Amino acid sequence: MNGRVARVAVVLVVLSLIAAACSKPKKQAKTSSGPTTTNLNQLVTPTSLAPATTAVTTPGGKPKATAKGGTTGATAATSPAAPVGDQAQALRVGLKVFPVTTQRRQPYYLGVGDKTIKLVFSTDKAVCGVNALTALQAAGGALPSGDRFTRPFPTTSDQVEADSREAISFVVKYFNEHGFDTAKYLPHIRPLMGNDPANQIFGRHFEFQMIDGGSFQCPDKTTAAAKEAAETDKAFSVFTNLLDADVGYNMASALSAEPSSARPLMFGTEWLPDSIYNRFAPFVWTPWATGSTVVSQWATYVCTKLRGQNASRSPDATLKLQKRVFGLVHPNLKEVNDLAAEFKTDLTRACGGTNPVVKEISYSPDIKAAQTDATNAVVQLKAAGVTSVLRLTDLLFPLFYDIAAQAQGYNPEWIDSSFGLMDVSAIQRIYPKLETAGDFGVSNLGIPGWASPAASRTPPETRSTSTTRTTWFRRRTASPATRRATPA
Repeated sequence: MNGRVARVAVVLVVLSLIAAACSKPKKQAKTSSGPTTTNLNQLVTPTSLAPATTAVTTPGGKPKATAKGGTTGATAATSPAAPVGDQAQALRVGLKVFPVTTQRRQPYYLGVGDKTIKLVFSTDKAVCGVNALTALQAAGGALPSGDRFTRPFPTTSDQVEADSREAISFVVKYFNEHGFDTAKYLPHIRPLMGNDPANQIFGRHFEFQMIDGGSFQCPDKTTAAAKEAAETDKAFSVFTNLLDADVGYNMASALSAEPSSARPLMFGTEWLPDSIYNRFAPFVWTPWATGSTVVSQWATYVCTKLRGQNASRSPDATLKLQKRVFGLVHPNLKEVNDLAAEFKTDLTRACGGTNPVVKEISYSPDIKAAQTDATNAVVQLKAAGVTSVLRLTDLLFPLFYDIAAQAQGYNPEWIDSSFGLMDVSAIQRIYPKLETAGDFGVSNLGIPGWASPAASRTPPETRSTSTTRTTWFRRRTASPATRRATPA
């Protein structure tokens, strides 16, 4: 199974599992026809739960009484075995999670049946518009060759679709078979999930189907897919490909046209401004930090760690002796333009009233124009004396920028964030090594193996203290000594 696609699907299905815990929004539950007369799949009701104070056993510790305010079941809650992580802390957090509702009420929410929860995954099956994979290869992108953990990167659209289907199928199967395991740290929730091994998600199981929602290049196709998912497929939730952030926004926007009483939830948007999530709430969700959170923390990093210092991360011997001069590049898309405006406001605030960006370039998202646009953009960045480029970009267009910069002998610092998955080591390895020698930045993922492996080896004193576990990252091919260097 394609490891990259599988990791993405894991995140999405986990979120759907959480959202499906209650089959109707709280407001609608008050006006429903009441609880069903049968207790499907032997779901445990509140009357069968134990008193509020329960002994909790943690690994290597003595039983402790939990605070009142909820129930945990007839037996003591014990931390399940796990290979890594602070199990005791996980259980302490889990004990604070309580259900909003404890009985099923009809009518169920869209896509929820007596024993099923329907998921729809949107992919670009027919390759709408320019084939981004072909463009990536034509531009000289170094696709991952595979290793003992993952397969080689697919080279055709049919392979991409087949890998996606296989990965989604395996992940849905996994959660259907391990729903009980996911609730071991949630003693107030676990009793509500029932005891039927075939229906471990609150007495239900996931079913899924795939639709062709196109790419960001074909918004009309995405709109048609959204209508199909809501009105024909009647999905509980729609997922889009996390490698195409813009199609996520288009899908969310299209689904918002559906009546709120019959609108699927939507997972797959990435890094949008908080204003957009507020507009689409409570139906649209992201597996990552929001774009507003990413740029706010990124701005703090730039102003407190980088501004006023030499461009020491540039592979160019001349540039690295110069004080940093910042440029900003991003696609000319409304949602990204709004986020770029937020970023500049955050920079001004964090830098004491001055925006350090001297050159901003908003490029066309048209792949056909990417090479020409990148060449012109590099000319402008060089002319402005930019030593350090802040990339608020998707994962494809930096390849064209890197190639254009290398052709013009321009080797600045390329400073990234989690926006565009630019903190993922597999993405960084696509780009030319000479240019990525100057890549660094911050990551909101905080998961070793997603961001560069260097992040997990960086000394604690050089990591961010942010509560969201923002970490520094460097390209995987950097030398061990470089990987352990202080970020600034």
